[in-house]
Amino acid sequence: LACVRETQQSKIIDIDQLKNMSNGTISQDYLTSKLIEMQELMDHQCNELISARSRIHELINRNKELEERSCIFQRDLSHTYEQINKYQRDLKECQAQKEDQEERISTLEKRYLNIQKETTHLNEFNNRLENELTTKETQLQHADEKYQTLQDKYDLLEQKFQYQNELDSSPKQHNQSLTSYTNNDDKLHQLQNEYDDLQMELTRARQREKVTEEHNIRLSTTVDKLLAESNERLQIQLKERMQLLDEKNNFVQENEKLKKQFDEIQNERTKYLEEISKLKNELDHVRRELQNLKQQKNETILNSPQNNLNSTSQTIPIIIEATNRRRNISVPIVNDHMLQ
Repeated sequence: LACVRETQQSKIIDIDQLKNMSNGTISQDYLTSKLIEMQELMDHQCNELISARSRIHELINRNKELEERSCIFQRDLSHTYEQINKYQRDLKECQAQKEDQEERISTLEKRYLNIQKETTHLNEFNNRLENELTTKETQLQHADEKYQTLQDKYDLLEQKFQYQNELDSSPKQHNQSLTSYTNNDDKLHQLQNEYDDLQMELTRARQREKVTEEHNIRLSTTVDKLLAESNERLQIQLKERMQLLDEKNNFVQENEKLKKQFDEIQNERTKYLEEISKLKNELDHVRRELQNLKQQKNETILNSPQNNLNSTSQTIPIIIEATNRRRNISVPIVNDHMLQ
């Protein structure tokens, strides 16, 4: 376009020279050569206008493509924002569930501590019962030993009594032996009762020990189950939270990429719009220059001397008709484009 302007300015200078020389004589060859040069200049400018028009169409199509891409990116951004909001809501729900699970875990820990206290208390009670059982067993052993010794003494006394009955026939000795026999029998019954009592206490102590052992086993199993369930829930929650955090980071990265692409497209769009506006301004300027050239050409033709026109009447009309035809073909294209 700068070259076109320079050539137009040079041709305007030539037209001014023609005007100044119109008072004199102008040769036919010089006038025809100038007209041909002007026609070539018009054709060259029309071709440049057509190329500029095609370039403008390309830029408009490029602008449309960029607008479509920007709309697509805006839809993608809105979709990503919706997904981010959704994941934020899911994250809040997971945090609430985590707090609930932490509260439940704290209650389970309290229950576990209480159960541990109960188990320690029961273990102490069990140890005390075991100690009592051992003491009772030792007492029972002593009682068995006493019973055996008394049984032996009883057997010896019976043997002595029988022997004395055989030897002694007097009533006094018989009465003494009966009293001693009854005393020994009473002692034997008393020892038998003590032995039975010790047996009952021992059975009760063993039953208590079994009950405490069963209770301890149940408590340990329940505590192990509660701990296993709490650990599994915590692991599941941690996995879900890590997955949500990874997905959130991925969506944030995608969002940043889309924002960068959108900014680049906006910058390209602004650049293309600026180029289109510059080309439109240049086309307007070229159109004005063409109109000025047309007016100057018509003025030079009208102001030329009659004798030179008569001498060149055979050649110039043909050239003027050709130029008019070319103008009728090329200039409306520019006008239609500028109207669009």
